[in-house]
Amino acid sequence: MTLDTNDKSSSTAFELVASGIGKMYGPIRVLGDVSFQIGAGEVVGLIGANGAGKSTLIKCLTGAVRPTEGAILIDGEGVTFRTPDEALSVGVAAVPQEVTIPTDRPVAETVLLGRFPSTWGFTSRSRVNAAAKTHLDRVHLADVNPNRDAGSLTPTQKRLVMVAAVLARDPKLVILDEPTAALPPEESSIVHQLVRELSVAGVAVVYVSHRLHEVKDLCTRVVALRNGRLAGELHGEDITRHAMLGLIGGTVEPDTLLVSEEHSHHEVREVGDTLLDVNALSGIRIQDVSFTVRRGEILGIAGLAGSGRSELLRLIYGLQAPTAGEITYDGRKLSGGPRARMRRKLGYVTELRSNNMLKGLSVARNMTCNSVGDHKKFGLFADAKWEHRAAEATGRTVSLVGAPSTFIENLSGGNIQKVLIGRWLSRETELLLLDEPTSGVDLVARKEIHDVLHEMTERGTSVVVASVEVDELTTICDRVLVLVEGRVVATLQPPFSEAELVATLFEHQVAHSQSAEAV
Repeated sequence: MTLDTNDKSSSTAFELVASGIGKMYGPIRVLGDVSFQIGAGEVVGLIGANGAGKSTLIKCLTGAVRPTEGAILIDGEGVTFRTPDEALSVGVAAVPQEVTIPTDRPVAETVLLGRFPSTWGFTSRSRVNAAAKTHLDRVHLADVNPNRDAGSLTPTQKRLVMVAAVLARDPKLVILDEPTAALPPEESSIVHQLVRELSVAGVAVVYVSHRLHEVKDLCTRVVALRNGRLAGELHGEDITRHAMLGLIGGTVEPDTLLVSEEHSHHEVREVGDTLLDVNALSGIRIQDVSFTVRRGEILGIAGLAGSGRSELLRLIYGLQAPTAGEITYDGRKLSGGPRARMRRKLGYVTELRSNNMLKGLSVARNMTCNSVGDHKKFGLFADAKWEHRAAEATGRTVSLVGAPSTFIENLSGGNIQKVLIGRWLSRETELLLLDEPTSGVDLVARKEIHDVLHEMTERGTSVVVASVEVDELTTICDRVLVLVEGRVVATLQPPFSEAELVATLFEHQVAHSQSAEAV
C-alpha cells in the first residue's frame, strides 16, 4: 500500500515561511538572519558542512529550541513553538538522524505514540494493530508484525517506523535529517520512494543529506547554509554536485581533495608484518571467516544489509562471543572482553555516535576517558591539566573545531566523530576498528577523518573500516573484503575501483540468492 496521492486536502494550502531566523547561545551566534520557505508538495534540500547551522535551523522550525531572532509563519500566520509537540499540532514534524524509538515496546505502540483509537475510552489490541498497520503500509513495512518488539527491527525498519510515527500525526511538513545515513543502496531506495510519494500526496519535505547525488535526484530546490548563514539557493537544472560543493565550501571550484568523480585505488602501499589473524571465525551471522590484517594497513569490510559487517567487528573486539574460530593478535591468542582488548591496544568505534559519547561531559573528558586512569593525581583524581593539554594536542591532530571545555553534544556530527576517533590516539592504539566512521559526516570532515586514518597508518597503526559507502572504501583502503550473508566471497586488492566493488557485491549477492532459491 502506498500513500493516497489523490487526497491532498490536508496539505495543499500549506506554506511555512521562516524570516530572519537567528539563534545565540550566550555570546556565541550559531545562526544568523536565515530565511527559508517551503510549500505543499515541495521537496527542498538542506545542505551544508557539519556545524553550518542545519541542525539549529531544524530545531528552530520544530520547536526543539526557540530562535533568538526572526519569525515563523504558517499559512500567513505567525507561530511560536515552545515544544516539538506544539509544532506537531500544526503539522510540522522532524525525523532525527539518530534512531530514538523505544526498544522494549511493540511496534504498534511505537507508531501510535499513545494516540490509540478508542470508543468511550475503550480500545482493543486489534484496533491498535489495525491503525498502526495503516501507517506501516505507508512506509513499505507491510510485512512487519505490529506486535513485534521495536528493538528487534533492522536499522532501516527502525528508521521507517520513526517516519510512520510522524505520518500518524498527519503532518504537512516532514523534515528528514540524514535519512539514508549508513544505509546501503537497496534500502536507501525505499526512503527515496517514500519521499516521492509524500510529495505527490501534497506533504512538504525538507531533505537533509550529505549524499549530494540524493539531493540532486530528489529535490527541485536546494538551500545551503555556511557558518550559520544562508549561502545561497539552487533551482532545477542548476542543482549539480559542482554547484552544491561551491555553496557548501564557499568556492565555485571543485576541490578534488574532497570529492572526485571516479573513486579508485591504484596505490600499493608498503605495510608491515601480520598483526591480526582471524581463522575460521563464526558468530550469529558470520560464518567461517578468515583473513589477516598487516601493520600499517587499512582493511575495508564491504557488504549489503545483513552481511555481518558490524558483527565481525564486535567479534574481534570481544563484544560478542564467537561460536567457532580463533583470533590471533600480535602472535598471541586474543581472549577476554573489551577491557582485555583495550589493554592490548585495540580500539573500537561503533556505528552509533550516541553509544560512544559520554553525554553531559566535556570534549576533554570524552577525548581522554580511555587514558585518564594512567594520569590520576594521588591515584584518585583525574589530572585536569593533563586532560586539557592532551585534548588540545589530540584536537589539533584531528582538526577538531571545538574547545576542550565544550560539552560533546554541542559539537557537530563530524567533530563528535573526530573526538571518538581521537580518544584512541591518546592510547597509542595499534589496531582500530571503525564501524561507519563517516556516516552523516560532511565532505570536509570526511576528508579530515580520512587524513587522520592515513597518518595513523604511517605510524604503524592498523585500521579496519566497515562501511556501506563504497566510494569511501575504494578511496582509503589498501584491501577490501566483500561479505555476503556472513561469508567472505572476494578480496579486492589494488588496482580496484568503485564500479568493480559494486559489481562484485551485487554479483555475489545475486548468486547467493539464486542458490538459496534452488535449495
